[in-house]
Amino acid sequence: MKIEDILQEWEEKQKVNADAIEKQKAEDEERLDKERKAAEKRREADRKRVEAAARKAAEEEAARKAAEEEAARKAAEEEEARKAAEEEAARKAAEKKAAEKDKKVKSAVKKAADSAAGTIGREVGNSIGKSLGGSFGKKLGGNVGASLGRGILSTLFKS
Repeated sequence: MKIEDILQEWEEKQKVNADAIEKQKAEDEERLDKERKAAEKRREADRKRVEAAARKAAEEEAARKAAEEEAARKAAEEEEARKAAEEEAARKAAEKKAAEKDKKVKSAVKKAADSAAGTIGREVGNSIGKSLGGSFGKKLGGNVGASLGRGILSTLFKS
């Protein structure tokens, strides 16, 4: 009996050991499963973090490009406005120069007309005054004729 008892004890120990091994195996599998799930969660979190960083970088790049395009557009608008202002200034300067030239021409024409009218009027007055009353009539007629001639011609050239 002793051998049978020993054998039975050994079988019980083997059974306990097998149960312990099974229990340890189940615990190890559960621990490995938890570690796998944790590793998968870390990989997923890392993937999401990388995607978010890539998305943020793409948004920043898009914002930088938009800012560059806006700056280029504003620079083009400013250049266009500057050119328009230069053209407007040149046009105004040309208009002013043309107006001054026109004023000078009108002034020259008026002076020539006044001079011619005065001369013609004086000659007419001198002739009338001579026929009417000698040297006094000639002098008076010349001055009155010159004034009348200038007045008439200046009225004609006033437009």
